[in-house]
Amino acid sequence: MSFKEQFEQLYQDIKRIARTRMRDDGQARAVRPTSLVHAVYLRWQKGKKVEAASREEFLGIAAHIMREVLVDQARAANAIKRGGRVRRVLLEDDHLVESRPQFDILVLDEALQRLKELHERQYRVVVMTFFAGMTQPEVARAIGVSERTVRNDWVSAQAWMHAELGGS
Repeated sequence: MSFKEQFEQLYQDIKRIARTRMRDDGQARAVRPTSLVHAVYLRWQKGKKVEAASREEFLGIAAHIMREVLVDQARAANAIKRGGRVRRVLLEDDHLVESRPQFDILVLDEALQRLKELHERQYRVVVMTFFAGMTQPEVARAIGVSERTVRNDWVSAQAWMHAELGGS
């Protein structure tokens, strides 16, 4: 199946993920979920032509690209404002959430980049879980490891992110 066919087939799933990310972010954004999905499509088409072997892998790649788009958008907004408030982000119950309705995606991105340098598989687990809303079995299939490994990586990543982001 071609990339275009896969994207069309999973369009509603990707749009659902985008709606969730936009809602969870809690920040007013100029981009709508549909626009975010289209930005993901265009960025994917411009970049390396990565073919996904499964639905889970495809959604994982889409989640990674979605994170990049949102981070770029946040950077652009902060550049315009020449600053921005740093907000505390916590890890809780299988999802990254913050202690207030909004969080700073740039702070989260910096922590994720450090995690990626230290432990790329944990980084992938966090991105697929947080940005794509994938279940542990889906993540396990996407990256080719056991569910237990995904669960252990998630727990380790939660602890690391909590410490990294100044959790108590």
